[in-house]
Amino acid sequence: MVDSLFPNDPRPELPILPLRNSVLFPASVVPVNVGRPRSVRLVEEVVGEGADRPLIGVVGQIRPETEDPAFDQIHHVGTVARILKVIRLSSGNYSVVLQGVSRMRLLEESARHPCLKARIERIRELPRSDEEIDALAANLRAKARRLVDLLPNQPRDAAAILENVQEAGALADLLPRRALMATVQSAGVLVGGCAALATWTGSAGPETVLPLVLLLGAVYALVLTPFQALISDVVPHGQVPASAALVSIAANISRVLGPAVAGFLVARSGVPTVLAVSTVGSACFVLATLRWDGGPPPSSDRERVWAATV
Repeated sequence: MVDSLFPNDPRPELPILPLRNSVLFPASVVPVNVGRPRSVRLVEEVVGEGADRPLIGVVGQIRPETEDPAFDQIHHVGTVARILKVIRLSSGNYSVVLQGVSRMRLLEESARHPCLKARIERIRELPRSDEEIDALAANLRAKARRLVDLLPNQPRDAAAILENVQEAGALADLLPRRALMATVQSAGVLVGGCAALATWTGSAGPETVLPLVLLLGAVYALVLTPFQALISDVVPHGQVPASAALVSIAANISRVLGPAVAGFLVARSGVPTVLAVSTVGSACFVLATLRWDGGPPPSSDRERVWAATV
């Protein structure tokens, strides 16, 4: 199926979209904010061609602070991606929903204006098997079984699927993202609770609270990727682009309102209140994750907001 995307050219030319602080993996669906001039021109040029779900190359840049990276300032291994949906957020800014297709390697720069383009080759992932990989896969399968047993409402065929998947890479991609989110977010509840308690009692100074807050930020960063990848498991396939776009809009709203709300709470009630609210929010996230039945709704009927939430 992936080979059919490039039937006539083993070294196709693709527009290249550099990302500052994120990585797009094959098969994942991720919303990306596009605001830099060259990236905006890339989106407008690709969408203007009128192709259905056009392809681009997505790579990470070597230094996130580089505003307009050149060919030698980006990583040369990345992902071929489909553009599923484009939403114009404001003048010159877009939210783009990307779906990873396959890994790729940049070969040579072919253009820089109006946007960066390069010749690429697809990296074909051949199945590998040796004693070390087999041992890692067996250990991964055992841990996955334990996660499936610990979490309620897992799909009934989850255990059978784990047993039937033999290739190590496919097994790694199959790991229950919901279990990972619940585990990591539970750690966030613990860390946030400790930070809130320490600041409320005054038993810890900045040298203790700041590392806890840093750790809390790391927890949220670890949750973000499996949460985005979980979209295709939550909604029917045809609604994935719209759902990913909605997640992107919600993230942008939270970036605007979050600091304002936190500043208001700090001014009115102090730092412990902000940490306590964050901890309660994380606990609600864990409970919602555990209550989810592991699949999309059985029908496309609309739900009321409160019923869908609880």
